[in-house]
Amino acid sequence: MRAEYITSENDEEMQEILKGLDMLLSVPEGSMPCNRDFGISWSNLDLPKEELENEYATALIIKAAEFIPEIEIREIKFTENEDGELLARIEVERS
Repeated sequence: MRAEYITSENDEEMQEILKGLDMLLSVPEGSMPCNRDFGISWSNLDLPKEELENEYATALIIKAAEFIPEIEIREIKFTENEDGELLARIEVERS
């Protein structure tokens, strides 16, 4: 699943925060030494689309609050490209 970030702020600090969010989403939970809670679980990738979207959005909101408290996830919308790949459009703002 790919992610796209939507924010009204585009300064250097926000870009660094979004890089951190991108890293959080790209690391499988349990794979980072010394911080096994970091990342998103990949165990639900084979769920039906609606369940996957719900599990992913819930995990993202919880993990972002824990690891990137400077931001708040305002909204997550999912779209599908012509190949069936899901895209998460994540609206972010500073806390």
